[in-house]
Amino acid sequence: MLGSSVYIYFYLSDGARIKKTIIVVCVKMTLFCHARFILSILMARLRNLSDQSLSRFIWIFYAIGLLGLGVPWTRDLFISMFPLSFLVAFIVLFITDRSEQRILIPLGIIIFLFGFLISAVSVNTGVIFGDLEFGKALGPKISGTPYIIGWHWLMIVYCSIITVRKYTKDRYFISFLAAVLMVVFDMVLEGAAGNLDMWIWTSGNVPIQNFLVWFGFSWFLTGVVQIVKVDLKNSIAPTLFAVHFFFFFLLNLLFYIEKAIL
Repeated sequence: MLGSSVYIYFYLSDGARIKKTIIVVCVKMTLFCHARFILSILMARLRNLSDQSLSRFIWIFYAIGLLGLGVPWTRDLFISMFPLSFLVAFIVLFITDRSEQRILIPLGIIIFLFGFLISAVSVNTGVIFGDLEFGKALGPKISGTPYIIGWHWLMIVYCSIITVRKYTKDRYFISFLAAVLMVVFDMVLEGAAGNLDMWIWTSGNVPIQNFLVWFGFSWFLTGVVQIVKVDLKNSIAPTLFAVHFFFFFLLNLLFYIEKAIL
């Protein structure tokens, strides 16, 4: 009621700029409150699911996204929802993580910042991965670099290590295989990135430099995790990694078929 009264007052006065500011602030506060409410409900629901049900939820969630992105007239809508998919992935990994938080949290922050900073330097100089420019799909940016790219690095490092640990216990072999897995994932992702307005390469092609640097940084980060001896535990991480891999692989296939037909 008070908000409505304030709005009416400025609507009737000459304070057009102040009126606009208040409206924007009110809208943002409303969206923030709704987002927190929805987020709390989602987390509460997911916490009560078994690992099997969570895995089923992840496959269904990304299957819907695949269908939405595969259809040209709904593609823009689903591209705009990319940050939501990252948020869902974060929630799923957060509530299923059983690692030692005392070490994992500061290490996760370091990996997040590292991934963001090297991406920002590359975008602004072109000397790390190559000349690229981020699109709108990944959301808000700082210095031309979306915040969410740091989470992307963290998620891939985290999931790849846990996935590889299912097959070997050798610390040094784990870091190497996880780095290889990350590069393979990047190769699949690169094929779809341009069509999804995630990022584009100035030359029009993905430079070999990108994959070599990706492998180097990936091996470094996975090696750091092994040196610190963080015992990463998450039963859902391998499933999420697999879903992401097949999600972008199938998108590449759909885009190829679409271009061939048109």
